[in-house]
Amino acid sequence: MGTSSRLPECVPSSDHHSLQVSMSLAVLQYPAGTTNPPHTHPLSAELLFLIDGTLQVGFLDTTNKLFNQTLQAVDIFTFPKGLVHFLYNAETENPAVAISAFGSVNAGTVSILITL
Repeated sequence: MGTSSRLPECVPSSDHHSLQVSMSLAVLQYPAGTTNPPHTHPLSAELLFLIDGTLQVGFLDTTNKLFNQTLQAVDIFTFPKGLVHFLYNAETENPAVAISAFGSVNAGTVSILITL
C-alpha cells in the first residue's frame, strides 16, 4: 500500500490566538549621485535586493561601528531593526533600482538630522 502526504491545513484557533504575519515592499529608484540619508526603521528590519546598478550601503551598530558595502546588481543586504543606515548611488551616470522588504506593514521611518 502506498503512502500519501498532506499539506498542513490552516484552521482558525478556538482560543483566539492567531499568528498574524505582515510585510511591506517598496521599489526604490536612485538616480545617479543621489542618496537616501541616514534613517532608521524602529519597527522592522529591512532586506534590500538590488535589481540594477550599484549602491553604497551601510549601517551603524549599537557601538557606533560602521558596516558598509558596495552592492552590485542581484546583491542582497540586511539592515537590522532600529539601526541607523544609509544608501548612496555614487555612479555619475547610471541609476540604481532596488526592492526593500520590511517585516511589518508599517516599519516606521525616523530621519536622522545631520549637522555639518
